[in-house]
Amino acid sequence: MFGDLRAAFVANNPGYDLRWYPAVRALAEAAADRVVFVQGPADRQAEPTVGDVLLVRAGERWDLQGDGALKLGGLRLRLDAHDAAAPGTLDLL
Repeated sequence: MFGDLRAAFVANNPGYDLRWYPAVRALAEAAADRVVFVQGPADRQAEPTVGDVLLVRAGERWDLQGDGALKLGGLRLRLDAHDAAAPGTLDLL
């Protein structure tokens, strides 16, 4: 089912991509910025928790601190050219 969703999203949104990470403790460096949505586990008490959103910049590695693994949904995106002039802002095109 996720494969169908991803294929439709990528076909309709050039330059963007979706990923599902069912059990992850780290994200390797990538060439593009990524927004990662924490989806589980539901009973996690330590940060990040379900509902948190993480921005992982291009070239940045992300490592989970503490025990366990997370379920993550990821979105690779293009950033608007003025992003460098306004650090901390994220403009989805």
